[in-house]
Amino acid sequence: IPYGAGSNYYGTSPWSLGSQAAFDTFKATAKPETSWTYEAGLRTKRDLDLGFLTGAEGQANYYHVDFSNRLLNVATFNFINPNPSILVNVGGVTTDGADVGLTLHFREHFHLYNALSYNKSTYDTNYNTVSGGVLTTVAIAGKNVPLEPNWLYKFVLSTNFGPFEAQLSGDYIGRRPVTYTNDLSVGSTFLVGLEGSYTFDTPFGDGLLQEFKLSGNITNLTDIKGVSTAVVTSNSGGYQAFPLPPRMFFVTLAAKFGEANASAPATGAYV
Repeated sequence: IPYGAGSNYYGTSPWSLGSQAAFDTFKATAKPETSWTYEAGLRTKRDLDLGFLTGAEGQANYYHVDFSNRLLNVATFNFINPNPSILVNVGGVTTDGADVGLTLHFREHFHLYNALSYNKSTYDTNYNTVSGGVLTTVAIAGKNVPLEPNWLYKFVLSTNFGPFEAQLSGDYIGRRPVTYTNDLSVGSTFLVGLEGSYTFDTPFGDGLLQEFKLSGNITNLTDIKGVSTAVVTSNSGGYQAFPLPPRMFFVTLAAKFGEANASAPATGAYV
């Protein structure tokens, strides 16, 4: 497959290597990434009679992944005669992680979901790069894979009373390294959202318009500042960061339509 007219950006795609020669070198020398994944877990559901607490559902699992032939965009340039970076295999990555989830039911109107996730993904070996004609070893062995937080947490508190529904949610993303040597990182964030809706019956009975729902939600309720998405742009410490959206409000009106039928329950869908 020829390099063609791909992007001149030196990214982590084979078609972003900057030249036909770099693409040919990658094609001749690189091996595809592979992995072995092992996972075990438990899941349970219980009805309870503890006053306000009437039920619980939970799950827990552990996983281990052995990645081989991980690809990395390694610099081969010098300052006098620049050459494009090359995608090369840089050894393996070892991942260990665990997820725990718990949903509590408080009678028929309230539900609380909690989930906690831990992930540790580290490079197994160092790699070599060339800068200014000098061979340099980049010490990434034991370092976390960039952009992957160790901790994630989510909760959802929901309630319903007939046609009324509401939900309060929170999402925590831990600190994320943005360099392969982990010397730079973006801070953790905790986003809170709030939404509610009310479903109204229409006065038209089993007519074409059956019901409509009015919904409102607020994202980033506490209006925190932080990094939403980060992108590693080079193996020498460059990265791009994109900010979290500010607090935003949304109102949605949805209607449910169906065929009119006086002798059978109406069916339809929201639009």
